[in-house]
Amino acid sequence: GSVAAIGGGQAAGSNSFPATITSSNGFTFSTVLSDAIIWTDANTAIDLVPFNQQMLQAAALGIQVTPNSAVTGVAGGAQSGFYTPMQAGIVRTHAALWMGTPDSLVDLDPGAAFAGSAAFGACVGHQVGFAGILQFQAIRRGVFREIFVGNHAVIWSGTAGSMIDLHNSGNNSYALACDSGVQVGYIDNGQGQTQACLWHGAPNTQVNLHTGPWFSTRAVGVSGNAQVGVGTL
Repeated sequence: GSVAAIGGGQAAGSNSFPATITSSNGFTFSTVLSDAIIWTDANTAIDLVPFNQQMLQAAALGIQVTPNSAVTGVAGGAQSGFYTPMQAGIVRTHAALWMGTPDSLVDLDPGAAFAGSAAFGACVGHQVGFAGILQFQAIRRGVFREIFVGNHAVIWSGTAGSMIDLHNSGNNSYALACDSGVQVGYIDNGQGQTQACLWHGAPNTQVNLHTGPWFSTRAVGVSGNAQVGVGTL
């Protein structure tokens, strides 16, 4: 397993393992599954998206897919991350929230009008990550097509309906961490460059933290008035 977050006496991340799945139409394939895991000590692990549940979903749909999940943030007794539900033949990554058990899962995905979502970080009462944004363009009267606009940094407060779009500029944006009303992450310009950013819960509060001599920067953590991240030349 790999640890992605630590907080409140818990470590969280994912556990990967090989598996062979036989679908309802008799097709067999090998894959690698990744399950969301929390640990309270070296000998106690809780699987938040059990393997058997994922395997049965894939088999019932007769599709070849890697149903992955992971915990990426821990705060206030809650765990945030993502999972891959398979419903009505549609497979998309959904942001998720747990309270320490598989049955406590709250799906944070904003719905069919979006192209998937994931939570990358958490602070008490909030989860941050991204949602894929779709627009619908009229082709002719009564006929529309979906156009993928980009990924937008978002913040949740424990429910899908609470999601706030933080995106203000850039091609895509991602929120990676939060603390005390501040969210940090990065935007990209669509040309291979990323720029560290900070928000205060709304798109018009975006602050670009990027500076030279770095070509690209990302903010990956925040505590009070301090932000940390990485830069590449």
